[in-house]
Amino acid sequence: MGEKGTNNLVRELADHRASEFIEDGKKEFITCSACREQLVEIWMLRPEAPIITEMVVDCPFCGDKSFKKTIPGQYCLGHLESGKVAITETPTDVETTEDNKLLQKVHIKTARRDT
Repeated sequence: MGEKGTNNLVRELADHRASEFIEDGKKEFITCSACREQLVEIWMLRPEAPIITEMVVDCPFCGDKSFKKTIPGQYCLGHLESGKVAITETPTDVETTEDNKLLQKVHIKTARRDT
């Protein structure tokens, strides 16, 4: 799948409501490696999809970041219910692995929200 196909897949995921795909027990939080604050939620949509995502999230509380999280398959990225963190930017590098899976390297920028 070329870069154009990848961008279409990413847009397709963004266009769907996560609740239509979420399975019970498939939600995770990514936390800061230093202060342990929860930063974003990840909902697994289709774990069997040929996509691997390596994600790092900046922490707006202490200035550090999360450990790198590897996510197999399609997922939906969400804000925390508390509303304390805003996702401001999600730059992504995309490669194709030797076994024809997409490898997305995502570095999420965040900002602190006063609630």
